[in-house]
Amino acid sequence: MQDDPCPQNDVTEKIQIIQKQAEVIEAEGKGKRKKKISKYRQFPFLRRSVNINTWLDKNEKVLWRYLSSCANDTEKLVFETESGVGLYHFQMLDLQPSKWINDGVINGFASMLNYEEKERISGSNIFGDADKVKGIKPRLFGHTNCFDEDMLLNKKHGEAGRVEKFKSALFLVVDKKESLMSLSEYCVICFPILEYNHFYLVSFDMESNAITVIDNMDANESPIQLINNDNYFQKSTPFKVKDIFSKYLKMENHPKSAEIQIADVVRLEFDWKTVNNSVDCGVFVMRHMETWFGITTDKWDSGFPLTHREKKACLTNLRKKYAIKLVTSEANKHRSRMLDEAAEHERTHGIGFF
Repeated sequence: MQDDPCPQNDVTEKIQIIQKQAEVIEAEGKGKRKKKISKYRQFPFLRRSVNINTWLDKNEKVLWRYLSSCANDTEKLVFETESGVGLYHFQMLDLQPSKWINDGVINGFASMLNYEEKERISGSNIFGDADKVKGIKPRLFGHTNCFDEDMLLNKKHGEAGRVEKFKSALFLVVDKKESLMSLSEYCVICFPILEYNHFYLVSFDMESNAITVIDNMDANESPIQLINNDNYFQKSTPFKVKDIFSKYLKMENHPKSAEIQIADVVRLEFDWKTVNNSVDCGVFVMRHMETWFGITTDKWDSGFPLTHREKKACLTNLRKKYAIKLVTSEANKHRSRMLDEAAEHERTHGIGFF
């Protein structure tokens, strides 16, 4: 593959946005008509999704070389949020090509997206107040332990016990903030599920009252089934997730609890489904979380190409980009240290400059 001659540079883009905002302020100060902010700039999530069509730039390659090497202490944290969701270097190594990704990476990525969602809505980030998305609620991304094997299969947990276990796992997802536990703040709530060594999403669209299973595997190959039953243990996992989640909403007096209770669970069909691919489900889940905004009038497009060869190259590239996005995220307490260590590694082992 050849490097894109004009790779999208997030830093350059942010600088350009800040410059445009400065022009608006200057124009207002001179009594000129306020410039209208484009729709593109009003929706930062469109810009924040990783560009699936560009390769790594020079600095990203430096960071990837460090992350994919064993020069670092593999027991060292490379990502950690303020609430304590951490990711070790040995876990990050799973983002190397053709490796099955562990759930720690998925959970770290979900926490990073939750941080971005708060910033997207508040407008307190580098994009400034001009990029607030007014009137739109944030999305929320759960962790895999919100619905783990013990909760789904262990018969010692009754109905109340399953709901309590879910509540305990959810507390970390919302950064241990009791005020967010009602979930009334969110428009779409997604849970990554690990079942049969396969990751997929169960999405609750709280605006459209829709429950969607998002699975990269073709339905004829996927081990994930959609079976409902009055007996909890005879339900398939997506319906178990619905059962626990709807009971939690009722306990919290969520205004949409009744609608979610009667909603059906539907498997989403899309063009980039895969066959004979058992190692990239984690990458698909991360991309799906990043780009899924619930049921909309527009057709959902994650950006994946449709041919096997192009899709595989895209997945390899995304692994690298997501590792870089995690480490360089403002949600990462160790961001500065990791950048310094990558620069030092490049000076002593690398082939370029940082």
